[in-house]
Amino acid sequence: MTKEQLKRILDSNILLLSSRATNNENLSEFYSDETERGANVLFAPDFNVCESFEDTLKQVVEAAGEVAFTTCCISPVEGGLTLYGGKNTYNEYYNKILNAAKICYDAGVSFLILGGFTNLTEAKCAVLAAKEACPLPICIGLAFDDEIKLENEIDPAKAIITLQALEVNAVGVVGGTNADDTLEVLSQMKEFASVPLFALPTVSEFMTPEDFADYIPEFVGNKCTITGTANGSPVYTAAISKALWQIEPFKPDFHSVSAITGISGILFYDFKNQAISENKQMLEISIENEKEAESLISKLIETKAPPVCFKSKDLDALELAVKLYPGRPAVRSDEYGEIAAKEYGALVLPEGE
Repeated sequence: MTKEQLKRILDSNILLLSSRATNNENLSEFYSDETERGANVLFAPDFNVCESFEDTLKQVVEAAGEVAFTTCCISPVEGGLTLYGGKNTYNEYYNKILNAAKICYDAGVSFLILGGFTNLTEAKCAVLAAKEACPLPICIGLAFDDEIKLENEIDPAKAIITLQALEVNAVGVVGGTNADDTLEVLSQMKEFASVPLFALPTVSEFMTPEDFADYIPEFVGNKCTITGTANGSPVYTAAISKALWQIEPFKPDFHSVSAITGISGILFYDFKNQAISENKQMLEISIENEKEAESLISKLIETKAPPVCFKSKDLDALELAVKLYPGRPAVRSDEYGEIAAKEYGALVLPEGE
């Protein structure tokens, strides 16, 4: 599936993901039953439950045949980034996601879900790695805490503005977030979403399939075009399918958003790149080299800085700052810097304004 094909599908359909089989089940039989229950996307088991992930993926793709699409979830890299006290350098984290995405692509899945990220820099890293690995459509899913925040108190609005600037195909929730909180996340994201949203929340053992299905119309009403559960059994697939059958296909009418984000705020721009937010505070920061870039990002995180604009004559330093920054920054640079800035999701501002 190409990005354009997925866009056309989401313009006129709602995709229902199946529940996920375990490594001990007959995959062909399990997923055949799921398509009969109404699933039109087969959701492959995660890496960590498969003895042979490549073989499992190929079995899922084979089970889908011509009647369903396929996807799988690539989770955050264990240990996190060193920038946040973890054990993986940026390049190590990037390469692990890249390799996983290549395996999924080679197996023939229809699109990728990068899911369960609680850290915005790690989510950005995963998107960039997956985009390098393959041409598949990419959906990036976040897991928010009880306060509806990611690490560093990043809220859904800042997250959607940042991630859709990387030209993903959908942004949403995957695991770690219950149905009520997922609905709140979608409602906050939809105001700034220029891509479709999706919802794969965790359901508790106390929530019946029918109770969960009651949320589906509200999910769809908040720009959600892909839905399912992160951990639900096949009975949830059937209940969701029944709820979707009663809903008119969602026809997204997404607008573009020109904005940059800081840990402490969002700064919006008009089509002439003039700041239009009431609070126009923005830090303009010049960066000399890569070493300085990483140190600077740590300070911005620690001080909960407002939106920033990076300037640098060192292209490598500029690229690193944009990639590590937990949000969408602005950039003022020469032509080469502008190209890199756009590739990594930054907003390009003209020099001298």
